[in-house]
Amino acid sequence: MPKGMRTHDDDAVDLLHRAIALESGSLLSSLGDAHPFLNWRDAAALADFQRMHQEEASHQRDLSAALLQRGVTPSPVRRNARAAGMHYLEMRYMLGALRADKRRLIDEYRALEAGCQGACRDLLTRIRRDHEEHLKTLDTLTARPVSH
Repeated sequence: MPKGMRTHDDDAVDLLHRAIALESGSLLSSLGDAHPFLNWRDAAALADFQRMHQEEASHQRDLSAALLQRGVTPSPVRRNARAAGMHYLEMRYMLGALRADKRRLIDEYRALEAGCQGACRDLLTRIRRDHEEHLKTLDTLTARPVSH
């Protein structure tokens, strides 16, 4: 292959790097690392929040493994600057921002999937579907009545 020509694997590496940046920069991932404030009224949401955070961490590991299999070092983790200070807010005040960020991630993953094929596409599709499930969970949490 002539030097400088891109291959499908080069494209997959770029897409996987972009996906790692999405995952590590997601609002939920960044907030989960900061351990957001959950008062007793939000305690029911804690298990869901922790599960989603763990799944996002798993996504980062899976994406990193896909890069390592290609002999490429994964990108450094970056966090979402919008999460700074949000962990002091009650969960109900963060739900709108978390839902908007999930919708953004879903759209971004759809775009990434379009440029990938094979195992790379399968991985990105699985992660997008997880984010769709997360959005449903956040929608359910949003619909819960607030007790005082």
